[in-house]
Amino acid sequence: MTLQNLPRLPLDISTFKALREENYLYVDKTQHAYNLITGGRRFFLSRPRRFGKSLLISMLKEVLLGEHDLFQGLWIHQSDYNWRPHGVITLDLSSFNTLSPDSLSRSISERLSEIVDLYKLDITLDKVDAIIDLRKVVLALHERFGRVALLIDEYDSPVLRRLGDRAQAEELGDSLHSFFSAIKGLDEYINFVFIIGVSSFAKAGIFSGMNNLQVLTLREACSDMCGYTGTEIEAYFAKHIETWANKASISYAEQRKKIKEWYNGGISNHSRL
Repeated sequence: MTLQNLPRLPLDISTFKALREENYLYVDKTQHAYNLITGGRRFFLSRPRRFGKSLLISMLKEVLLGEHDLFQGLWIHQSDYNWRPHGVITLDLSSFNTLSPDSLSRSISERLSEIVDLYKLDITLDKVDAIIDLRKVVLALHERFGRVALLIDEYDSPVLRRLGDRAQAEELGDSLHSFFSAIKGLDEYINFVFIIGVSSFAKAGIFSGMNNLQVLTLREACSDMCGYTGTEIEAYFAKHIETWANKASISYAEQRKKIKEWYNGGISNHSRL
Protein backbone atom coordinates (compact mmCIF):
# COMPACT_ATOMS: atom_id res chain seq x y z
CA MET A 1 0.00 0.00 0.00
CA THR A 2 1.22 3.51 -0.79
CA LEU A 3 0.48 6.78 0.95
CA GLN A 4 -1.56 7.80 -2.10
CA ASN A 5 -4.04 4.98 -1.37
CA LEU A 6 -4.56 6.01 2.27
CA PRO A 7 -6.96 8.65 3.64
CA ARG A 8 -5.41 12.11 3.36
CA LEU A 9 -4.06 13.67 6.53
CA PRO A 10 -5.40 17.17 7.32
CA LEU A 11 -2.02 18.78 7.87
CA ASP A 12 -3.18 22.29 7.06
CA ILE A 13 -6.93 22.12 7.72
CA SER A 14 -8.67 23.12 10.95
CA THR A 15 -12.18 23.53 9.50
CA PHE A 16 -14.32 20.50 10.23
CA LYS A 17 -16.71 21.03 7.32
CA ALA A 18 -13.89 21.20 4.75
CA LEU A 19 -12.17 18.21 6.32
CA ARG A 20 -15.31 16.08 6.03
CA GLU A 21 -16.42 17.27 2.59
CA GLU A 22 -12.94 16.67 1.16
CA ASN A 23 -12.60 13.21 2.74
CA TYR A 24 -9.65 13.85 5.03
CA LEU A 25 -8.96 11.52 7.93
CA TYR A 26 -10.73 12.60 11.11
CA VAL A 27 -10.13 11.19 14.58
CA ASP A 28 -13.64 10.96 16.01
CA LYS A 29 -14.10 13.35 18.95
CA THR A 30 -17.85 13.72 18.53
CA GLN A 31 -18.80 11.85 21.69
CA HIS A 32 -17.22 14.73 23.59
CA ALA A 33 -19.44 17.17 21.70
CA TYR A 34 -22.50 15.13 22.66
CA ASN A 35 -21.46 14.98 26.32
CA LEU A 36 -20.84 18.72 26.46
CA ILE A 37 -23.99 19.88 24.71
CA THR A 38 -26.31 17.48 26.52
CA GLY A 39 -24.54 17.65 29.88
CA GLY A 40 -24.09 21.31 30.71
CA ARG A 41 -24.09 24.93 29.57
CA ARG A 42 -20.80 26.73 30.32
CA PHE A 43 -17.37 25.20 29.75
CA PHE A 44 -13.70 26.21 29.71
CA LEU A 45 -10.77 24.17 28.42
CA SER A 46 -7.11 25.04 28.12
CA ARG A 47 -4.68 23.12 25.92
CA PRO A 48 -1.22 23.81 24.39
CA ARG A 49 -0.74 25.33 20.96
CA ARG A 50 -1.06 23.09 17.89
CA PHE A 51 -3.23 20.65 19.79
CA GLY A 52 -6.41 20.65 17.72
CA LYS A 53 -8.29 23.34 19.64
CA SER A 54 -9.60 25.17 16.58
CA LEU A 55 -10.76 21.91 14.96
CA LEU A 56 -12.64 21.06 18.15
CA ILE A 57 -14.38 24.46 18.06
CA SER A 58 -15.18 23.98 14.36
CA MET A 59 -16.64 20.52 14.99
CA LEU A 60 -18.77 21.83 17.87
CA LYS A 61 -20.05 24.60 15.61
CA GLU A 62 -21.30 22.14 12.99
CA VAL A 63 -23.01 19.99 15.62
CA LEU A 64 -24.72 23.06 17.09
CA LEU A 65 -25.79 24.21 13.62
CA GLY A 66 -27.50 20.85 13.18
CA GLU A 67 -25.39 19.77 10.18
CA HIS A 68 -26.35 16.12 10.57
CA ASP A 69 -25.03 14.94 7.18
CA LEU A 70 -21.45 16.01 7.93
CA PHE A 71 -21.26 13.43 10.72
CA GLN A 72 -22.14 10.25 8.87
CA GLY A 73 -20.04 7.38 10.18
CA LEU A 74 -19.08 9.23 13.36
CA TRP A 75 -20.16 8.44 16.92
CA ILE A 76 -22.66 11.27 17.29
CA HIS A 77 -24.47 10.36 14.07
CA GLN A 78 -25.55 7.06 15.66
CA SER A 79 -26.51 8.68 18.98
CA ASP A 80 -29.83 10.10 20.16
CA TYR A 81 -28.68 13.70 19.65
CA ASN A 82 -31.69 15.73 18.40
CA TRP A 83 -29.81 17.98 15.90
CA ARG A 84 -32.03 20.97 16.63
CA PRO A 85 -30.05 23.99 15.34
CA HIS A 86 -28.76 26.79 17.53
CA GLY A 87 -27.95 30.30 16.47
CA VAL A 88 -24.16 30.07 16.70
CA ILE A 89 -21.69 32.89 17.42
CA THR A 90 -18.02 32.01 16.90
CA LEU A 91 -15.24 34.36 17.99
CA ASP A 92 -11.56 33.62 17.32
CA LEU A 93 -9.77 36.26 19.37
CA SER A 94 -6.40 35.43 17.79
CA SER A 95 -7.63 36.98 14.54
CA PHE A 96 -8.64 40.31 16.07
CA ASN A 97 -6.86 43.65 16.36
CA THR A 98 -5.67 43.75 19.97
CA LEU A 99 -3.54 46.89 20.11
CA SER A 100 -5.90 48.34 22.71
CA PRO A 101 -9.21 47.59 24.45
CA ASP A 102 -10.97 49.86 21.95
CA SER A 103 -9.53 48.08 18.91
CA LEU A 104 -10.40 44.71 20.46
CA SER A 105 -13.98 45.85 21.01
CA ARG A 106 -14.27 47.09 17.43
CA SER A 107 -12.86 43.81 16.09
CA ILE A 108 -15.41 41.79 18.05
CA SER A 109 -18.16 44.08 16.75
CA GLU A 110 -16.94 43.57 13.18
CA ARG A 111 -17.15 39.81 13.64
CA LEU A 112 -20.64 40.17 15.11
CA SER A 113 -21.57 42.24 12.07
CA GLU A 114 -20.53 39.31 9.85
CA ILE A 115 -22.85 37.07 11.86
CA VAL A 116 -25.69 39.58 11.40
CA ASP A 117 -25.13 39.39 7.64
CA LEU A 118 -24.82 35.60 7.66
CA TYR A 119 -28.16 35.14 9.41
CA LYS A 120 -29.73 38.20 7.75
CA LEU A 121 -30.77 39.58 11.13
CA ASP A 122 -32.89 42.71 11.11
CA ILE A 123 -30.75 44.67 13.57
CA THR A 124 -28.20 47.49 13.41
CA LEU A 125 -25.03 47.22 15.43
CA ASP A 126 -23.22 49.99 17.27
CA LYS A 127 -19.86 48.71 15.90
CA VAL A 128 -18.01 50.48 18.70
CA ASP A 129 -19.14 48.78 21.90
CA ALA A 130 -18.83 45.00 21.59
CA ILE A 131 -20.91 44.38 24.71
CA ILE A 132 -23.89 46.28 23.32
CA ASP A 133 -23.54 44.53 19.96
CA LEU A 134 -23.24 41.10 21.57
CA ARG A 135 -26.52 41.61 23.40
CA LYS A 136 -28.29 42.66 20.19
CA VAL A 137 -27.04 39.65 18.26
CA VAL A 138 -27.79 37.17 21.06
CA LEU A 139 -31.34 38.46 21.49
CA ALA A 140 -31.98 38.37 17.73
CA LEU A 141 -30.66 34.81 17.40
CA HIS A 142 -32.62 33.70 20.44
CA GLU A 143 -35.81 35.12 18.95
CA ARG A 144 -35.20 33.18 15.72
CA PHE A 145 -33.84 29.86 16.99
CA GLY A 146 -34.85 29.71 20.64
CA ARG A 147 -31.31 28.49 21.40
CA VAL A 148 -27.99 30.33 21.15
CA ALA A 149 -24.43 28.99 21.39
CA LEU A 150 -21.24 31.02 21.86
CA LEU A 151 -17.88 29.48 20.92
CA ILE A 152 -14.72 31.43 21.77
CA ASP A 153 -11.34 30.27 20.43
CA GLU A 154 -7.97 31.60 21.68
CA TYR A 155 -9.68 33.72 24.33
CA ASP A 156 -6.29 34.56 25.89
CA SER A 157 -4.56 35.69 22.68
CA PRO A 158 -5.09 39.46 23.28
CA VAL A 159 -3.36 39.27 26.67
CA LEU A 160 -0.59 36.86 25.61
CA ARG A 161 0.37 39.15 22.73
CA ARG A 162 0.94 42.04 25.14
CA LEU A 163 2.74 40.29 27.99
CA GLY A 164 5.80 42.43 27.28
CA ASP A 165 3.79 45.52 28.26
CA ARG A 166 2.26 44.82 31.65
CA ALA A 167 0.02 47.88 31.69
CA GLN A 168 -1.41 47.14 28.26
CA ALA A 169 -1.87 43.46 29.11
CA GLU A 170 -3.80 44.42 32.24
CA GLU A 171 -6.01 46.81 30.27
CA LEU A 172 -6.85 44.08 27.78
CA GLY A 173 -7.47 41.66 30.65
CA ASP A 174 -9.92 44.13 32.19
CA SER A 175 -11.65 44.49 28.82
CA LEU A 176 -12.01 40.71 28.50
CA HIS A 177 -13.33 40.55 32.06
CA SER A 178 -16.06 43.04 31.16
CA PHE A 179 -16.91 41.08 28.01
CA PHE A 180 -17.18 37.77 29.85
CA SER A 181 -19.28 39.44 32.55
CA ALA A 182 -21.63 40.56 29.77
CA ILE A 183 -21.93 36.93 28.64
CA LYS A 184 -22.95 35.97 32.18
CA GLY A 185 -25.57 38.74 32.05
CA LEU A 186 -27.12 37.06 28.99
CA ASP A 187 -27.39 33.73 30.76
CA GLU A 188 -31.11 33.26 30.09
CA TYR A 189 -30.58 33.64 26.33
CA ILE A 190 -27.32 31.76 25.75
CA ASN A 191 -27.78 28.02 26.08
CA PHE A 192 -24.22 26.89 25.47
CA VAL A 193 -20.80 28.52 25.95
CA PHE A 194 -17.46 26.89 25.19
CA ILE A 195 -14.24 28.85 25.74
CA ILE A 196 -10.81 27.50 24.85
CA GLY A 197 -7.27 28.84 24.95
CA VAL A 198 -3.66 28.13 25.83
CA SER A 199 -3.66 29.38 29.41
CA SER A 200 -6.01 29.78 32.34
CA PHE A 201 -6.10 33.29 33.74
CA ALA A 202 -8.58 32.49 36.51
CA LYS A 203 -6.33 33.98 39.18
CA ALA A 204 -6.03 37.19 37.17
CA GLY A 205 -9.79 37.67 37.38
CA ILE A 206 -10.67 37.49 33.67
CA PHE A 207 -13.35 34.89 34.38
CA SER A 208 -14.51 36.24 37.73
CA GLY A 209 -17.59 37.60 35.97
CA MET A 210 -18.45 34.06 34.80
CA ASN A 211 -18.54 32.08 38.01
CA ASN A 212 -20.64 29.34 36.41
CA LEU A 213 -17.91 27.97 34.11
CA GLN A 214 -17.11 24.27 34.33
CA VAL A 215 -13.32 23.97 33.99
CA LEU A 216 -12.48 20.84 32.00
CA THR A 217 -8.71 21.26 31.74
CA LEU A 218 -7.71 18.61 34.31
CA ARG A 219 -10.74 16.32 34.10
CA GLU A 220 -9.76 12.76 33.26
CA ALA A 221 -12.87 12.29 31.12
CA CYS A 222 -11.76 15.22 28.93
CA SER A 223 -8.09 14.28 28.65
CA ASP A 224 -8.47 13.14 25.03
CA MET A 225 -10.80 15.94 23.91
CA CYS A 226 -7.88 17.41 21.95
CA GLY A 227 -4.74 15.73 20.71
CA TYR A 228 -4.35 12.01 20.02
CA THR A 229 -4.00 9.16 22.49
CA GLY A 230 -1.87 6.09 21.87
CA THR A 231 -5.02 4.08 21.22
CA GLU A 232 -6.20 6.60 18.62
CA ILE A 233 -2.83 6.55 16.88
CA GLU A 234 -3.09 2.78 16.50
CA ALA A 235 -6.73 2.89 15.41
CA TYR A 236 -6.49 5.67 12.83
CA PHE A 237 -2.86 5.92 11.69
CA ALA A 238 -1.46 2.38 11.76
CA LYS A 239 -1.50 1.96 7.96
CA HIS A 240 0.18 5.34 7.47
CA ILE A 241 2.90 4.43 9.97
CA GLU A 242 3.38 0.99 8.44
CA THR A 243 3.74 2.45 4.95
CA TRP A 244 6.14 5.08 6.25
CA ALA A 245 8.21 2.44 8.07
CA ASN A 246 8.41 0.24 4.97
CA LYS A 247 9.62 3.18 2.93
CA ALA A 248 12.31 3.89 5.52
CA SER A 249 13.25 0.18 5.70
CA ILE A 250 12.62 -0.02 9.45
CA SER A 251 10.09 -1.91 11.54
CA TYR A 252 6.69 -0.56 12.53
CA ALA A 253 7.79 -0.57 16.19
CA GLU A 254 10.90 1.49 15.36
CA GLN A 255 8.87 4.04 13.42
CA ARG A 256 6.32 4.22 16.23
CA LYS A 257 9.10 4.81 18.76
CA LYS A 258 10.53 7.63 16.65
CA ILE A 259 7.17 9.38 16.51
CA LYS A 260 6.82 9.12 20.30
CA GLU A 261 10.28 10.63 20.72
CA TRP A 262 9.48 13.54 18.36
CA TYR A 263 6.43 14.47 20.40
CA ASN A 264 7.84 13.53 23.81
CA GLY A 265 5.14 10.86 24.06
CA GLY A 266 4.82 8.39 26.87
CA ILE A 267 3.96 4.74 26.76
CA SER A 268 0.45 4.39 28.18
CA ASN A 269 -2.73 4.51 26.12
CA HIS A 270 -3.51 7.87 27.72
CA SER A 271 -0.31 9.43 26.41
CA ARG A 272 -0.55 11.84 23.52
CA LEU A 273 1.39 9.53 21.22
